[in-house]
Formats: sequence, C-alpha cells, structure tokens
Amino acid sequence: MKSKNKPLPGAHWYSYLFLYGLLKPAMFLYFHLFQDVHFRTNGYKVPKGPVFFIGNHHTNWDGFYHCVMFYWRFPHYIIHDEAFKNDKYANFFGDFLGQVPRARVNGDLEPVMELKRIARSGRSVNVYPEGDIHMFGRTLEVDDGIAKMARLINLPIVLTRVKGAHLRAPRWSRLAHHTHIEYEISDVISIEESKSLSPSELAKRIIDGITVSAYGDQIAKPRPVWGQHRAEWLELGLYQCPRCQSFESFVSNGNDMVCQCCGLTVHVNKYLLLETDVAGLSNRPDVWDDAQEENLIRKLRTSKPGEHIFSLVGGCYQSVAIDDFFSKESKPADARLYADRIEIHPAGCEQVTINISDVFEANLQYKDVLEIITKTNRYRLWRPYPKWSAYLWVKSVKTLTRYDIIEAKI
Repeated sequence: MKSKNKPLPGAHWYSYLFLYGLLKPAMFLYFHLFQDVHFRTNGYKVPKGPVFFIGNHHTNWDGFYHCVMFYWRFPHYIIHDEAFKNDKYANFFGDFLGQVPRARVNGDLEPVMELKRIARSGRSVNVYPEGDIHMFGRTLEVDDGIAKMARLINLPIVLTRVKGAHLRAPRWSRLAHHTHIEYEISDVISIEESKSLSPSELAKRIIDGITVSAYGDQIAKPRPVWGQHRAEWLELGLYQCPRCQSFESFVSNGNDMVCQCCGLTVHVNKYLLLETDVAGLSNRPDVWDDAQEENLIRKLRTSKPGEHIFSLVGGCYQSVAIDDFFSKESKPADARLYADRIEIHPAGCEQVTINISDVFEANLQYKDVLEIITKTNRYRLWRPYPKWSAYLWVKSVKTLTRYDIIEAKI
C-alpha cells in the first residue's frame, strides 16, 4: 500500500518545465546540427495515450534520441542503479527526472512493478531489455521474459531501433566520431495482438524488432566515419591477435593497432573496418570477436584447476558489501585469474581470494572495469594505463562459471 501511495517520479511542474523548456529543445538542435541523427517512423503510427516503448541499447544517447523523436511524451526508463546511490542522486534522477532504478539483484521485480504503476497513471514507459551495450555493435541476448513484462505492463508496444550510433562511439573507443545515425520505429503491437500471440511468439517479435548489427549494416551500406584516432583503445575489445594467437598483445595509436608479439598491424579505415596484410581475415571487428571468443573458450576448457590464466599488474581495486555502492576511492592492486579463483593483491593489505564457484555475476562496467558479484560482496578491477581488457576477464569468468566448464574440471 505504501508503494501505491508514494508520489509518481517526475510528477512536478518544474520537471515538465525542465524537460520541455530546456532539455528537449537543446537535444533537438544538438542532434540535428552535430550528430546527424535522422528520425524514421517507417509508416507506423504511435497509438494515442500511454504506450510501452521497447528499444535496443546501442549507445548512452539512445534515451535522448527517444526524447526528441517522441517529443510530447515524458520518458520513464529503468536506468543504472548507481544513479540512485545516495539521496541527492535519487532525488534528481528519480523524483525530478522520473526514472526508475534497475534491480540490484536478478529476479527482483520492483522496477517492473514501478513501471506498471506509472503506466496505470496514464504515462508511457520505456525499457532497454539488453541491460547493457554490446562491445561491437550487435544486440545482446534478450531473455524471453520481456514478453511477460509486456503482458504485465499491458499497453500497446512500440519497438524502436537505433542504427549507426555504435560507429559514432564504439564502446571500446577513446573518442567519438561523426557519422550517420538513424532512430526508427520498427514495429507496433496492439494490446489485442499482443494477447493473441504466445509468449514465445511475442518475445520473438520483440527481439526481432530491436535486433541490430552495426557492421552488418556497414557492409550492406557503407557510411564513412569522420575523425581520427579510430583505432585507439580497440584492444579493450580485441584481446587476441588472430595471427600469433597471443592474448593481450595489441597496442593502439591513431588509426592503427599493432601486436607486440608478432608485429601484425591492423589499420582501422574510414568505415571502421579492419585492414591487415593477412589473407583471409575478415574486416569486421565483430567477426574477429567471435573467433577470439571461440579460442578463449577452448583455452579455458583445457585449463586445469589451479592453473594461472591471466594477470593484471598495476591495476586499481575496490570492494563493497553487496548492498552498498562504490565510491571514488580505490587501492593499487595486482590480480591473477586462475581456473578456479581470482586472487587480488591490494597494496598494503591482505590478499583477497574469490572462488569462481562463488561468483554470481561478472559484468563489464563502463569501457574497462571488471565487476564481480558474490553473495556478500561486489568487487571492481581496472587499470587506467596502459589499457587493460576487462572484457577479456568478463568473458573468462562467465565461461568458467558455466556448468559445463566447472563439471569438466571435477
């Protein structure tokens, strides 16, 4: 009862004044003048009244694109829980801007119930079911539970899709560039139609409607990416050399990336595609990612319990209790990844050991921060310079925690 009676987020005259008097006009001008964003309805009509918007999470700008395309609707999203880490932040992002914190624990339905409460008040609600941004411009795996959420919200569904935003600012990239971006409506599903579909059919339609492939689109219709330093920090995502098979051997500078072990030079051209002197290699970064992940899985499958796999030297470390948020303070630390554990050696402190069997989640935060979640604690590791592929460690820990990998080691 307390939840039902609490004020709706963003339900203030000054919230509307800020949104429609300042933010939306400023974003409209910025996107048209500086980001070359094009908005497409593709012949679809958005139903009158509240709707449930579902879109792909391709960039941190996609919520702002939504604000401009659906100009007269107040956006209510489920956003990162760290935006609510103290009362000041919670008041700004929640009470003032009208957003909803994501669940801190998998399976927690409170954010979904809050969206339903907002929807019942006659407002539109929004969600990005991927929950994260793919390193190489694809759509991350979406759980079939999105269909159950849609049924629970019980509003007409409008599917949206942003294309080209990955090329402007890949998750791994140090700098943003300039290219053509499209934000489009890809499908509209009425309440009646939604109810006529089975959960699996509805989930498939939603997933099909938000799925993108940045480099697939780029091959089909090449668009130039304007700007230099196109290769810088690519080693955050491409962690294995395809010629000599070395891990963490690439170093980038300008528009090129070089393997320190075999000397392979990778040039990132104006289409953000890869050029090398090795015959037969794909020019797509996402295809390279597929190959390196297969190699990584093979490496981990053949590892033995207690075997040392990767190291982090000269990094930074933080840990908090499971219900706490991270601060800006950190400690210098080295770390080692073994087949059955992670050992962290903070400067001046005792060693911290995290058993792989105790890991609930391994996530990539920002571009290059590894977050490990156990039943009682959260841990973060990163390295400011030289750049370190937390992406590699996330892939490794997730693979090691899978049942078939663990079973193979028993």
